Amino acid sequence: GSLSGHGIEEVGPAVRAAGHVDFLGVVTGTTLDPEVSGPAGVDKGRVVISGLTHSFDRIDATVLFYPDRAVLDRIEADFADGRIRGSGRAVWPVGDVVPPAAPPKSRIELQARGEDLALRVPEPWTLRGDLDLSYRQDADGRRVLVGRVDLDQALYLAEVDLGIAQLFRGLVQRSRVEVVERNEALDSVRLDLDVNGTGALAVRNNLADLEGDIDL
Repeated sequence: GSLSGHGIEEVGPAVRAAGHVDFLGVVTGTTLDPEVSGPAGVDKGRVVISGLTHSFDRIDATVLFYPDRAVLDRIEADFADGRIRGSGRAVWPVGDVVPPAAPPKSRIELQARGEDLALRVPEPWTLRGDLDLSYRQDADGRRVLVGRVDLDQALYLAEVDLGIAQLFRGLVQRSRVEVVERNEALDSVRLDLDVNGTGALAVRNNLADLEGDIDL
């Protein structure tokens, strides 16, 4: 069968998508424990994630479904003025239905390579470079993001309004601490990232004109 999204639709919390999907599959098992097998292809897809400055466009992907896992055979997409290529797999338990109080444990592995990306995060920074990342989630829910980011440019051009009056006001005014709602999904991700950029750092505004290296 085929599914074709003529407009971008909400497919999950804070996620909207559009595109064309072709699938060839077999569904067996029971209504409570179905088993799906077969391939699916995505053509000219688009995904928009709320809060993310950039969208994933011109998505071309192939997914292979098995009774106990899904394999992302390949995926390519335009992202942040560059191109991302990746693959991965998701494994989930089969057999008896697990009650809602004890959700099933699954494993996820994703690899992604991005080339010549121009990221505008965090604002007002402009970051350009390549990345090679691997994300893993094991059966116990531990999440790890491992990889390397090679920056060609980390540019900061925003003007800073910092006159004498602003300095004095900042020294004498009472500050207020606000509690920000935590994102538990992001808080639980352990980072093992190597960020490098020889001569990539550049700050040019009314306060500074400097260049430097990045080694994080």
